[in-house]
Amino acid sequence: MSKKRGVFAIGVIWIFCFSSPALSQEITEKGTRLLLFYNHLDVEHHWLKGNTIDWESGVRTEPASSGTDNYGYAAEFVAAVCKKLKIRFPGPDECREGDLLINEQYNWIKEKGKKNKWEGNRRDVEAQRLANEGNLVIAIFPGKTPGQPGHIALVRPANLTQEMIEDEGVQLIQAGTKNYTSTSAKEGFREFPSAFTDLMIQFFSHKIEEIK
Repeated sequence: MSKKRGVFAIGVIWIFCFSSPALSQEITEKGTRLLLFYNHLDVEHHWLKGNTIDWESGVRTEPASSGTDNYGYAAEFVAAVCKKLKIRFPGPDECREGDLLINEQYNWIKEKGKKNKWEGNRRDVEAQRLANEGNLVIAIFPGKTPGQPGHIALVRPANLTQEMIEDEGVQLIQAGTKNYTSTSAKEGFREFPSAFTDLMIQFFSHKIEEIK
């Protein structure tokens, strides 16, 4: 465990001891519905890197090409899920196309997220709890320079202990360089290792009115 994550762990352990109900990792009934919804998206066969796709469904519209979108469709996937759940979040139809879409989404949620009912400044344990309660939770790490894309994913409901979150991070569903129905934040953000070890992944949550 890195020093930075270790220092954070001490603080979280103190909070956990005196406020354990707030950090419960149990999956609620609504969280279970969200989990089934995520599984049904079949992200490992849609929004695939190298394909030309319909961004809302993730379905391939043209044959695969190695020259198409080197970074995959992480941003399009998150935008598509938000649209399916009737949550305001920009997709490629509102932002510039290309590798910078994630950065534009980050700028949008920082500037306009609150007035669109997004809540930020979440820590990883709280982010996992909110997902388990059936809320949409975004994990995002913007590019460090204007021309560098970052990564974005969704926190997936999961029964994780405090120790598991400290070691591997929250559980994610994501598209991108590699698509996962379920993976850890440590693995999902592996192309940006400092994002995990230095606690630079940011979390934003939004209530879901209805999960179909």
